[in-house]
Amino acid sequence: DISQEFHKLAKGSMSRKEKSQFIERFTQSLYHFSNNTFKKAKAFDLYKERFDSSAGLMITYFNKVSNFLIDQILAQESPKKMAEVYSTIVEIADELEKRGDYHSVQALLTALNASSIS
Repeated sequence: DISQEFHKLAKGSMSRKEKSQFIERFTQSLYHFSNNTFKKAKAFDLYKERFDSSAGLMITYFNKVSNFLIDQILAQESPKKMAEVYSTIVEIADELEKRGDYHSVQALLTALNASSIS
């Protein structure tokens, strides 16, 4: 479960290799889902705001990712653990940016800039 991995990360019980593998897996899953969703999107759906289509799926994806990450940060017991999760999310955003997945990057940045976090 991804929530448990974030908790393990925050406790400091992941080795550098495990953390690197976690970041790669999480980055890859976000990239894969976002990329496949955008391939299905049609300009007409976006223009007409047909939110029952792929455009709606993209919005739902964005909101779920942002809210999930906010929950992961706030679930930590101490500011130090929160900071560890926060910095890992920044690393994931960097990896997504390298892959050109700007939609997911924005979802992560939205989480990091949420009023409950900052």
